[in-house]
Amino acid sequence: MDYAGSLSGIAHFTEQTIIKSCRFLPYHNLEHTRNVVDAARQIGEHYQLNDADSFTVQASAWFHDLGFTNGPSHDPELRSVQIAESWLKEHKVEPEMIHKIRNCILSTRLPQNPANLAEKVLADADLWNLGTEFFTEQQNRLKKELEQESGN
Repeated sequence: MDYAGSLSGIAHFTEQTIIKSCRFLPYHNLEHTRNVVDAARQIGEHYQLNDADSFTVQASAWFHDLGFTNGPSHDPELRSVQIAESWLKEHKVEPEMIHKIRNCILSTRLPQNPANLAEKVLADADLWNLGTEFFTEQQNRLKKELEQESGN
């Protein structure tokens, strides 16, 4: 499998989906997705993931919040999985890899319950900002998004 080519395609698809959604969320946006992908790559490098697992984690990171582009904040991971599975099937990704990506995306549901290293890497990458100097800014963005969602 051409992992680099597939990741490039996934990145392009994700970026275009977020931009075209016209849903400009303060927190679950393209910046957040790119940050999660970068954190996933860095954490994966730390653990010396093999090529297949590295692809799984990075592909999952790109797809993990696409469910926010087409619906409410309730169960966005399930919508993200549906979007990911559709794209991956269309691009002839093996069913076993699709299953791994599905499970990685679902590992970001709160409360998190990752079952293997790849899922743990993505779950940690998704919450990377909790341990950074950007925590307060990100927390404020998330609060604003939740307030918008609830109509307050």
